Amino acid sequence: MTALTLNLNSVIKLTREQFYQLCIENPDLKLERNAQGELIIMPLVCFHKFS
Repeated sequence: MTALTLNLNSVIKLTREQFYQLCIENPDLKLERNAQGELIIMPLVCFHKFS
């Protein structure tokens, strides 16, 4: 699984509240921001137990 990093700084500066809302509205993704304000998008890791 590969992470996707988006630099949106020239388009929009997300506030903490906006980032929080983005996370809430996309529960199937793991979203992070780095020190440069870039948005890092990763798929959730699913572990299946096989019998």
